[in-house]
Amino acid sequence: MIPIVPDAIRRARANVDRRTAWREVATLLGGELVQGKRPSGDKVGVARGPWKIWLDTFTVHTGHASQTYTRCRAYFVGWHELKVTVRRRNVFNRILEALGRSRPRAVSPPLLKTHVVRGKPASRLPSLFMAAGLVDALLSTAKVTLRVKRPSGRLRKRYGQDLGVVTCQATGVVRDVNRLAGMIHIVGETLEALAGIGEARKEEVAHGP
Repeated sequence: MIPIVPDAIRRARANVDRRTAWREVATLLGGELVQGKRPSGDKVGVARGPWKIWLDTFTVHTGHASQTYTRCRAYFVGWHELKVTVRRRNVFNRILEALGRSRPRAVSPPLLKTHVVRGKPASRLPSLFMAAGLVDALLSTAKVTLRVKRPSGRLRKRYGQDLGVVTCQATGVVRDVNRLAGMIHIVGETLEALAGIGEARKEEVAHGP
C-alpha cells in the first residue's frame, strides 16, 4: 500500500507548485528529488526492490501544437516478448464492442469494466493480471496509460538485448501528490508482476534518469 494524503489536505494544496508537490511525493515514498535548473527539469527517483522508478515530464511537438506529459518509467532486464498497453476505456471502445469488433481479453473483470487491455502474446496477459496489486493500483489511479515494451535499440545495445521498460504516463503536468504516488505504485506493481511470470529479473539496471 502507498501512503495517501488525506482529501482535506490535498484540496488545500490544489494550487501547489510542481517542485513542492514532487518533493512531497519523494518524501512520502522515501525517494529523492533531483532538481533541474528549472522545475520543469526536476525528476523524482524511488527505489522498488532492485529497480529504480523515475518520475519526470516530456513534451511532444506536433506542428504548431505541443503537449506535455507526466511519466513514470523503470527499466528492467529479463524481457522476452511481452508487450502490454492499458488505458481508460472511451466511447469508441464501447461502440466497437457493441458492433462485435472488439473483444475483451481474459483478464480481471473489474479492470475490463473501466480499462482497455491489449498485449502480445495475448495468452500471457491473464497471468500478468493475476497480480492483485497491479489491478488495484490501476483501478485506484485516474487517467493514466501503462505500457510494457522493448526500449530503443541504442539502449538495448548498451544495457543488453533483454532490456525492457515499464512506463505509466498522464496528460499534462501532474501536481496531485496522491496521483503521482499512484503512478509510481503502478510501475512498481507492474515490475513485481512481470518478475512473477518470468518476464523480468530482480536485478538492478544501471540506467539513470
